[in-house]
Amino acid sequence: MASLVCGDECVAPGWDFLQPALFASLGLWVVLLVAVPGFVLYKNTHNLVPEKLTVRRQKLHGSVVFVLIYALFAMAQVIGFCVRTVTKSMSMFSFGIEVVACGIYFLEFVLGFLDQNCKSVPAGLWFWCTWGLVNSLLLPSVLMLPLAIKGEKTYGSLSFLASLHLLQAWQWLFFAFKMNLQIPKWRVLNLVGTAVLLVIFASLGILLLETLGDPHVLDRLDGEWGVVASVYFVITSALTVGFGNMAPKTMPGRLAAAVTVISGIVVMASTLREVVVAMSLYRSGGGSFRPGMRCRPIIISGNPTASMAKDFIAEIFHTDHADDSEDLHLIFFFPSGGPEMDEVIRFTRLKQNISLAPKISVFRGSVLESEHLKRVSASKVEAFFVLPNLICANPFQEDAENIIRMMAVRRYMPWARVILLLLKAESRGILADAGINGDSGDSKLTILAADQFKLELVGKSIDVLGFAPLICNLCKSVGEDEDEGEDAEKPVWLKEYEL
Repeated sequence: MASLVCGDECVAPGWDFLQPALFASLGLWVVLLVAVPGFVLYKNTHNLVPEKLTVRRQKLHGSVVFVLIYALFAMAQVIGFCVRTVTKSMSMFSFGIEVVACGIYFLEFVLGFLDQNCKSVPAGLWFWCTWGLVNSLLLPSVLMLPLAIKGEKTYGSLSFLASLHLLQAWQWLFFAFKMNLQIPKWRVLNLVGTAVLLVIFASLGILLLETLGDPHVLDRLDGEWGVVASVYFVITSALTVGFGNMAPKTMPGRLAAAVTVISGIVVMASTLREVVVAMSLYRSGGGSFRPGMRCRPIIISGNPTASMAKDFIAEIFHTDHADDSEDLHLIFFFPSGGPEMDEVIRFTRLKQNISLAPKISVFRGSVLESEHLKRVSASKVEAFFVLPNLICANPFQEDAENIIRMMAVRRYMPWARVILLLLKAESRGILADAGINGDSGDSKLTILAADQFKLELVGKSIDVLGFAPLICNLCKSVGEDEDEGEDAEKPVWLKEYEL
């Protein structure tokens, strides 16, 4: 087994060592291209269900254990690449880590390749052009390290591409830990981490190119580069500082540096812009929402008061049904922003609600605008709630506005689950006369009238003694738990009532 790698007798990597791996990479990439139409044909003839692969892949990316293992092996591969450039050696342990890491990448890549090709041919081709190219370059270069060229072995490979897998795992971590990227601190953390990993990727790429030197078709120039020097060069160039004390000497290194400088300017400018936009949009109720893995969004629209919205949040996330609401995400749409929206935002920032903040997004917008529905991924929500202002001056006008909102949602998404709360039973009767009635035939629409519900409770309470207290006890799930230590101080009548 020790003869598989070069150990302490490695030679510096060169194009002679890398050329066989590049030919193998090209062959693998072409095979994947041929597999795209072949798999699409197989899918169409065997009636495969694309949703099953998508769900399995989402569960995999939402698994904290898998994402952490994926990230740790990617990090170990990147660190191993950096260590080998210093020690000029290749241990069997380092090679084993790289082989296991490539195996994990390959399994995830196969699942993603099948998933994307099940969706559509363009999606499969895009996946082939991106992750297909990355893995086609990475896997052969690692697996061919034991190959000897003219009786010599090298420690060099394209393992720096593992930094892209580390970047991928970084994105998955936010979904696995259910971090809401609409919250500025998480969004800024995501942008900073992405920028750092892109710098590492560019730095190690330039380091490898400088170590390889010029191909035989180009003039060869000597130069000494290290990990720190490469990172230093990329950062100073990307920030347009450019001290001029070092520069690539090989032609590939110069081309990569030029691309890095141009890309760095764009990335840094867009990153700063995203940070500023994220902060301003979050304060003004703008922005967008993209559901993550294992996320079931619910949109609340209409004109609910701040107290009504807070009661709704408390009821949805009450501990009595914590298991059912674990993966729910509430999206509030306030038509004009104002104090109601600000009050809900302040409510989510309270210390006792710190666990709820990642599960709540507050926006200024309206379900009447299709663009507003698109920016919160309305096509992926579980249900829509249209709530009224219970203390409004004109209840009939309030009901008319909410009916229009309900109809706008159903026009945009005919299959959507909609719960409409009206103030007046007369408004519900008008809808029934028009053939819009959630009680008969339409299981996706539920229409409730607040005053009808109240009057029915009063009428039933007259017919059945004790009905009102029974209903109140059944419906009440929002409230503070009584301290068990205070049971001795309770009056006798209260103890008997609780029994």
